[in-house]
Amino acid sequence: MSLLNRKPIEPFSKTDPPGRAVGRCALLAAALTTALLTVLVGCGELPLFPGELSVSPEGLTIEEGARVTLTRTGGYEPITWSTPGSGSFDESTLEYTAPASVATNPLLLMITATDLAETRDSIEITVFKSFSISPMSATVEAGKTFDFSVAGGLAPYTFSVSPASSGSVSQVPLGSPDATYTAPAAPESGIPLTAVDAIGNIVEAEITVVAVGDLVVNPPSASLLVTQTQLFTVSGGIQPYSWSLLPGDGTLNTVSAASFEYTAPATATSEEVTVADSTAVQKTVVVPITVASTPLTLSPGKVTIKPGQRTEFTADGGVPDPGYGYTWTVEGAGTIDLSADGAHATYTAPAAPGATDIVKVSDSKNMFRKARVSIE
Repeated sequence: MSLLNRKPIEPFSKTDPPGRAVGRCALLAAALTTALLTVLVGCGELPLFPGELSVSPEGLTIEEGARVTLTRTGGYEPITWSTPGSGSFDESTLEYTAPASVATNPLLLMITATDLAETRDSIEITVFKSFSISPMSATVEAGKTFDFSVAGGLAPYTFSVSPASSGSVSQVPLGSPDATYTAPAAPESGIPLTAVDAIGNIVEAEITVVAVGDLVVNPPSASLLVTQTQLFTVSGGIQPYSWSLLPGDGTLNTVSAASFEYTAPATATSEEVTVADSTAVQKTVVVPITVASTPLTLSPGKVTIKPGQRTEFTADGGVPDPGYGYTWTVEGAGTIDLSADGAHATYTAPAAPGATDIVKVSDSKNMFRKARVSIE
């Protein structure tokens, strides 16, 4: 900030309260010091000015619950911070933690640093709701359609299926959070349907295509938090249908002749629902359910780095394995090195620019999250 543009400091009088006089003295001393140092620098003396106050990085976009460490350079000590009411900020480490849940998506926040000379610098932080797809898995009869939707992240959204022979996906209108998948004519398993938001966050659903008339339960599996509910629907085979739960930590409630609702218990667990139809040779489908205390998260959700550079990822929540924590993989040319606890991984970019890699973390129950790495 130019000295000519600084806010004038009002003189104090004998009638001023002591605190106000002291405050004005401090500001006047800071201004005079800045003026003196500016003259010295202009005369070619050693520049003792601490530098312009600056806070970085600029234009942060982070997921709800994520943490980020700011950097402050320059400015006259002491530095005071003005922080938003949402989330928390540690002034000793300059670490900001986004709120665990945001009602407005996206949520715009501002953090401002002010030095003794009243110079200010601010950064804006955009907090978005966790990006998710529903359902995370589906069973579809050959040649038929199934609807998916995403929530959170930042619009617009794109959907894709690979390879093209594994079906097609359409959006009306383009960029909307809803998509319709059309299955191929022949049964197939392990088909990934990928959704990407405007800033590169990725979520994925897995599709299994079965023969027409097969007994189908949707979703074919579920990953829930404690006390959450999940509605299941049944089709194919021959009614009436029946369902049972083992070991029975949660509860099942019949909604209709072809649907039931599962309610998770208050503690983490793994269960199975067996669904059967009434054919002479009874058809059954086993639906695995995983209940976790906290959702699986991967931070950061996306990053851009130079060839050969490294960046660290952190996993949390879900159901980590007691021995190794989480499983990490890279789809692309980069490499990944794990920490001893398995909760952290260091990604190393390949030597050539222009690639986009995907870092994937999975917990012991095969719940997973993915992050995008752009090498520029």
